[in-house]
Amino acid sequence: MRHVVRFLKDRIKVAHVDSETPASFLHRMGTTLSVDPKPLRFAYSRLNSLLRTLEVTEVDEFAPISLVADFATLLATYPKGFMVVLEPFNSRTPHIPDPIMQLACLDASLAVRPVFQKFQSVILTSGTLSPLDMYPKILNFHPVVRASFEMSLTRPCILPLVVSRGRDQTPLSTKFETRDDQNVMRNYGDLVVQMASTVPDGMVVFFPSYSYMETIITAWHEWGVLERVEAHKLLFIETKDIVATTLSLGSFRRACDSGRGAVFFSIARGKVAEGIDFDRHYGRAVVLVGVPFQYTLSHVLRARLAFMRDHYHIREQDFLTFDALRNSAQCVGRVIRSKRDYGVMVFGDMRYARQDKRTKLPLWVQQAMRPAHLALTPELAASVTARFLREMAQPEDAEAAVGTSLLRLEHVKSLEAARLADEATAEKGVAVGGGAAGSAADAIREALAGGFAAEGDRAKPGSSDPEHAAAAATAEAMAAVSYPPRGAAGATGLGATQQSVSAPGAFSGLGGFLDADDEDDEDDAEWMHVLPAAASSAAGTAGVAAVSAGASAADVAAGEDVEDDPGVLSDEEALAAQAEAEAEGLEASSRKRPAPEGGRGLSAPKRAKAAADP
Repeated sequence: MRHVVRFLKDRIKVAHVDSETPASFLHRMGTTLSVDPKPLRFAYSRLNSLLRTLEVTEVDEFAPISLVADFATLLATYPKGFMVVLEPFNSRTPHIPDPIMQLACLDASLAVRPVFQKFQSVILTSGTLSPLDMYPKILNFHPVVRASFEMSLTRPCILPLVVSRGRDQTPLSTKFETRDDQNVMRNYGDLVVQMASTVPDGMVVFFPSYSYMETIITAWHEWGVLERVEAHKLLFIETKDIVATTLSLGSFRRACDSGRGAVFFSIARGKVAEGIDFDRHYGRAVVLVGVPFQYTLSHVLRARLAFMRDHYHIREQDFLTFDALRNSAQCVGRVIRSKRDYGVMVFGDMRYARQDKRTKLPLWVQQAMRPAHLALTPELAASVTARFLREMAQPEDAEAAVGTSLLRLEHVKSLEAARLADEATAEKGVAVGGGAAGSAADAIREALAGGFAAEGDRAKPGSSDPEHAAAAATAEAMAAVSYPPRGAAGATGLGATQQSVSAPGAFSGLGGFLDADDEDDEDDAEWMHVLPAAASSAAGTAGVAAVSAGASAADVAAGEDVEDDPGVLSDEEALAAQAEAEAEGLEASSRKRPAPEGGRGLSAPKRAKAAADP
């Protein structure tokens, strides 16, 4: 490692910006030091093993050599996807010598590749995963399912606003050409003051970079803008010091808890934007000053853009826009952390009003944007915010959430029944009503939706309509044999043949689902009280033909016990027998079918008798 450190000290002494691939860097190192660079792959693990063997407790003292070991291990492990960038000075302060050597990761797929190799099924999900078509390119994978969903909300709890111009109609933007304009900075200050005087409790303001935040805060201090803000709330600022930022966050929360209110100035790509939640009263509004584009003169960014252009055919402007709006969505998402939370999202830049920028925001933000809120001034934004906060402060109707963002037990069971019916129909593919295709799930969903109504609205087996009564009785039999009473240990198959929309096994699967919870007998009983009516409606609508092996539909309607009938056929045998009966012109519900060979589907005594007397 001593030789490696000496080589790095000599290599970092450059007069101009330079970059090398890991393979080229290692080749230069091996030639200069006359060593084989391959063992460097184990530098990190060997150093850690040495520290553990020596039982070193002051690990912080060895942080510099650990950093060198990490650098060497990554160089030798990844010959592609990384780049060594050497800069003799900081691009923002070119007159001050400050040599820097960076090992930049250009290929993000290297980080997720071990996950894809280890697991067969991987779900990538996030509230800011937008646009979806960019991630498969960057991470180099082919998604099987790709979907974007809206938020299931009972009330409009988020209010996105685009403030595109100031009070004097000056366009608001942090573009390089206008970001230092005093009129632009004054209007941004007016926006912060207007929102601070309107929003209660906590508010967060995000800036695109540390340098711009320092510039604009200095100007606001000279113009008295900060004093106007502090007249309404306390002011806290994020710094590059993690300890100071943590203390500021604690004071910010205490100010919000005490009712004084506070404003937190932060960076769009800083610690606060990526890992701190401003839920409930800690974040009733977030103001995004400008679009957080990366510093385009960065040599690391240029190397990454060139890599993605050459390997993934991603245009530079597409990636820059994607990256900026992803960070914007991450910032504004800090204020909405639950279905009962609410907050205002202020996009302070005229570029957010453009179609090509808005469509790259997450779908749940787009669906809340109104055309009237895309070109506001600070005064109009404050007025709309005040009206929104008054509405959100009203008591929330808990019943309005039922069926939308809150599901009861009966809703879950209805969805499970529909899912099982869909699977059964897809597997069997049987026709409905003499060849007309139908969906079991649709019929059962409609029936179950009606089954959750009041007791008087439920369809009952004892209806005056003979056809409806027969269908209801058939569904009653199907439900009875599919979900036998607790303690009925002799049921080995279905007691009714389900055809058309209700394929064999659908209701038995539902019965198993309900019976799995042995502690909720009352809930299951209530559910089974609803299921026959729901099944009867589904059977009557789609024309389900159901035949018991030991009892006819008339017997079922008359109240005969079909569960105790030992002559229960399996699904395939019952379907075959029914088809044979229909071909012979006989009515299936009035025939008594013989037991199958081998005693399949018979009770234990009759199975033994069938085996003894063929």
